[in-house]
Amino acid sequence: MMKSSDSENKILELTHEGIALLITKREWQMLVQIGEPAVLPLIDSLRTAKISSLRFIASTLGEIGDPRALETLFHFLHVGDYYLRSSAIISLGKIGDPLAVEPLIKKLKSYNIKLRREAALALGAIGDPTAVEPLLELLTHSDKYLSRNAAKALIQINDPRSAHPLIEYILIRHPFFWQEQRNKIGKFFRLKELQSRWIIMRDNYNWKQ
Repeated sequence: MMKSSDSENKILELTHEGIALLITKREWQMLVQIGEPAVLPLIDSLRTAKISSLRFIASTLGEIGDPRALETLFHFLHVGDYYLRSSAIISLGKIGDPLAVEPLIKKLKSYNIKLRREAALALGAIGDPTAVEPLLELLTHSDKYLSRNAAKALIQINDPRSAHPLIEYILIRHPFFWQEQRNKIGKFFRLKELQSRWIIMRDNYNWKQ
């Protein structure tokens, strides 16, 4: 029986042709284990890949997390069905490169509300403050899942500009969000000014109830 270390070494020693064979067989998890050596073969495979494989290729590139996949994923943002575009958005968030921020901000205005929700979370994962203003605009959106994802993203980015809008969001639109995100939100209330504002708004909210 082959030991796990021997198996790992064998995976790492695979040739370009061997990796291409794994792609043909749709061995996505093994390709993730291979990591960076699988990136270019995965991109090359797009020329001949079946449509049904595209979203899995996009997801695999995201799991590997190599910035060389960015251009391919940017392309996927605008082609194919919902599942392919969704996979591209999620993968860009996992890679975490700031170059993906502008394309993802544009996706916040997608006609597909599910893609907008996913773009918000991806921007939070990247953590670039450029996304703060576009995300703040979504806190008052009528779709509660989109506004909640925007709030989660703003908490991850942790920019002072979002502190007051988040307090209002928590108390007026979604008070239970405080319970869900208590530890993460706490960092916004360390300054005396924010603590005072929080107490005033909290008391006003309780009085209205």
